[in-house]
Amino acid sequence: MSSVKSPALTSTDQEALQSAVIEVCENAYFVFVEPCDAPQFATLVEQVRAEKGRGPAGRWLNASVAFRGATSGQIEVVLPERLGTWLVVSLLGLPADATLKETQLVDGVGEFANMVCGAWLSKANETASFTLEVPKVTRLPAGWAPELNPTGDEQAPLAVVVGSEPDDTATRLRIATDLRGAGLSARAELGTRKLGKQLEAAARDGAHFAVIVGEELDDGHVQLRDLEAGTQRAVPTAGLARELERASRTHRHGLEVGRGEA
Repeated sequence: MSSVKSPALTSTDQEALQSAVIEVCENAYFVFVEPCDAPQFATLVEQVRAEKGRGPAGRWLNASVAFRGATSGQIEVVLPERLGTWLVVSLLGLPADATLKETQLVDGVGEFANMVCGAWLSKANETASFTLEVPKVTRLPAGWAPELNPTGDEQAPLAVVVGSEPDDTATRLRIATDLRGAGLSARAELGTRKLGKQLEAAARDGAHFAVIVGEELDDGHVQLRDLEAGTQRAVPTAGLARELERASRTHRHGLEVGRGEA
C-alpha cells in the first residue's frame, strides 16, 4: 500500500505512474499489485494504525526522488514502514524474519522510489533524458496516517479499457487517453492480469462499460461490454467515443442490439 498520486498530474501521467509502480513490483519484487478503492484503502490504513507500537508497524515512510530534464519535479512514495521492510528483505533475498539495519531500510526504500521514478519518466516521455537525484527517505511522525475519505469523492469512470493480452498496457492506455480527449471519463487497466480479473476490477470501480481490446483491433474494432447487463458487441474504434457517449446518454445499462456508429 503506497501513495504516489499527485493532483498536479494529468490522468495520463497518473496512469503511467500507476503502471510504473506495477511494473517495478512485478519485475523487481515478483509480486502482483492492483489499485484499491477508497473504502479498501481506508481499511488498510486502519490496519496499519492498529499495529502502532509493535516495532516498525504503525509507522510510515516517505521516499522522495527529485528529477531534472525536459521537465523538473519530484515524486513521493509514502508507505508503511512494515511494507518498506518487506520490500527490502524481498529485494535482498533475506529471510522473512530478518532484522534490517537502518541504512539497509533507508537505502532499499530509496531504491524502490528511484526505480518507480525512472520507470515512470520512461513511460511519460520516451525520447527525453532526465537526471535523478539521490532519494531522500524520512520516517513520518508517530501517529501520522494518510487522510481518508472512506466514501470516495471520485466519480466512477464511464468506461475501463481492458484487453485480452495482459502485457499490452500501451494499447489500453492509448485508447483510454483518446477517450478522455473526447471528453469521456475513462481509464486503462494497467495490471498485467487475465481478462476476467480486469473485468472484475472494472465492475468494482463502478464503470458502466468495458472496452475490450483483442484480435479485432487488427480490423479496427473493439468489443464494447455492458458490465451490468453482460452484453457486448463489436464497435469500430473510429466511432468508439461517439458510441460510448450515445450509450451513456440513452440508457444507463443494456446495450442496444445493432451496429455502432462508424
